[in-house]
Parts: sequence; structure tokens; C-alpha cells
Amino acid sequence: MDQLSFNADFKKGLQRVMLYYLAGIIVTITFHVIIGWEYKFLLPMSMVIFVLVLIIALPWMILNLINLHVRRHPRNFGELVAHGIIFLTAGFILYLGSTH
Repeated sequence: MDQLSFNADFKKGLQRVMLYYLAGIIVTITFHVIIGWEYKFLLPMSMVIFVLVLIIALPWMILNLINLHVRRHPRNFGELVAHGIIFLTAGFILYLGSTH
């Protein structure tokens, strides 16, 4: 596989996962604007939607990890990078939210 094909497939995988998370964030923000934040000391109900997006993405990430070892397709690597970025960012935000 040449370098140009690898880069195109890597970008395609990265874009595919980022589009999924962008759609989840847009739905979460829309739900938050409509419903609002009922209790100031709890997470907003709109956060449930984003947690569901993360839960649905977890099997997708595991399948990408398995496929990366079986088929070694660059798209799987791009998708894993995107999942990793999102999960690390979400974990960091949840960690910061729990420290105070």
C-alpha cells in the first residue's frame, strides 16, 4: 500500500469518527438548550446523551482494535486515533468536574 493511499484511508477513518462525535455533541447541545439544567449540583440531563454516544462508540472502538490486528487497514488506525482523542478528552473533563 502506497503512502498516498494510506493517508487517504487514515483521513477517511478520522473524519468518519469525528463526524459521529460531532453529531453527538450537536444533539447534546440542542437537548441542553431545550431542556436546560435543572439542578445546579448535578450534571445536566443532556450529558446522558453524550454518555450514550460514548457507550455506543466503545464497541466500535473495540472492533477497530480487533480489525487493526486482523486486516491492518489504515482506516481502522485513523478511527482508533479519533476514538482515543475523544475518550481521553472526555475522561479529562470528567476528572476535572469531579475534583471540586
